[in-house]
Amino acid sequence: MEDLKDAIAYIFDHVKKSQDPKETAFISPTGRIYTKDRLFELDDDPVIKPIESHTLASLCDYVKESTDELDPHTTIQIVSPTEIVVFSPPRPLDAQRNVYFRATALVPQFAYDRYYDQETFALKLRSCFSKQGDVEKLIFAASNLCHVNNAEFSDDGISQQASIRTGVVSKERAVLPSSPVLHPFRTFSEVDQPGSPFIFRVKNGETEKSGPMMKLEEADGGAWRLEAMDNIKEFLSLYFEMQSVKEALDKAGVRVTILA
Repeated sequence: MEDLKDAIAYIFDHVKKSQDPKETAFISPTGRIYTKDRLFELDDDPVIKPIESHTLASLCDYVKESTDELDPHTTIQIVSPTEIVVFSPPRPLDAQRNVYFRATALVPQFAYDRYYDQETFALKLRSCFSKQGDVEKLIFAASNLCHVNNAEFSDDGISQQASIRTGVVSKERAVLPSSPVLHPFRTFSEVDQPGSPFIFRVKNGETEKSGPMMKLEEADGGAWRLEAMDNIKEFLSLYFEMQSVKEALDKAGVRVTILA
């Protein structure tokens, strides 16, 4: 019984102190007011968790078919070539935005600052790059390079020369495609993959059996990102200009703004 009385007395004392400004706050010498307790917001209107997807088509379908969930002023932001979000205006109470939908592109991984062995490099070119541009020329050169002594390589910083297999055992000197224009898969599959120049470099492997090593370096300063985002914006703009889509949004009183 005594324990119960002590517990009740402790609760009343704690409540009394919490209501006394002198117990919960103090003023610093600079005049700033600080609290002695950690305060946590009791959120009656939590930020919703967005729906996650990986295609532009699913994002378009969501906006058209889920107008009852959207704010009258909904924004679609193209954050990067691989991420798009659909969100509301800032909420009045906390200035947070509800993110309704997030689409992230699934793209194959290629390390542009890493040397690959001959077989892996050729496979990566076929699986991570569109057939546009100079990819076939690069695949041919990469697949037919022969391991040679360091003295047989020449590199002037712009182009390289190496021995390329042309028959069963014969070899000839050839200039490698030093600045091929390639179209890697690096944005959503529904839009064109932007092309850009790359620097192609080759070096000998550690042993003769290991063969030559190859790598690609991006050479456009990231300009492809802007082109990819413009392609996405064009795709979305054309979709939301379709008559059936415009009618559905107008009927629900939803206006969509696309930002890139």
